[in-house]
Formats: sequence, C-alpha cells, structure tokens
Amino acid sequence: MDKKKGTDLILTLMAEKDKDQRPKYSRKDIVDILIEQGVTQATAYNWFSAAKEEFIWEQAKTDDPIKAMAMDKRKKNLDRIADIADNAHYEGNEELALKASVEFVKAEMLYNKQRSNRYPI
Repeated sequence: MDKKKGTDLILTLMAEKDKDQRPKYSRKDIVDILIEQGVTQATAYNWFSAAKEEFIWEQAKTDDPIKAMAMDKRKKNLDRIADIADNAHYEGNEELALKASVEFVKAEMLYNKQRSNRYPI
C-alpha cells in the first residue's frame, strides 16, 4: 500500500461514525488495519498523524470557515518562525537561531494543545 492509498483509507475510516455520532475507529484501530495491510507500525502512525491534520483541517473548513482561516494563519506563523531560525543559522547568528527555535517549540506546543482540545479523536 502506498502513502496516498493509506491516507485515503485513514480519512475514510476517520469519517465513519457510530450510532452516537462518535468516531467509529480509534487511532489504534486504524493503525492495526494499516498493519494488516502490510504497512509497518511506524509508517502507520506517521500516516495517521498526517491524515489527522488533514481531517481536522477539512472538518474545520466545512464546519466553520473562520476556524479554518485561523488554523491556516497559525500554520503560516509557525512556518515563518522556522524560516527565521533557518536563515539565522545559515547566516551564523546562532543567538537569533536559538531564540527563534525556542519560540517555534512554544508556538507548536500551544498550537497542538489548542487543536487537540478542540478536535479530540
């Protein structure tokens, strides 16, 4: 199974709901299904993480376009901080690179915390 087929399968399984409108499959269930299809465990978890982000973004986009825009803005901000750190390191400004790296980690932790509280899977 290639990554595209695996991601499509994960998205399909994530979209399935039980009679109480809760997700039918847990992360472990989905990973086990991928492993049964011949995907390694580490790869299955990596694909799940990537698919979960896509699923959350698509869900937010359809549920509330404003939330989707906010999520995109956070992602762009994280990318900017990473670019600042990379450029500072490349230019030899290790102090700025370290500061930007610390800010990136703080922002990433905050972003992940907010996202997991809003869309638990």
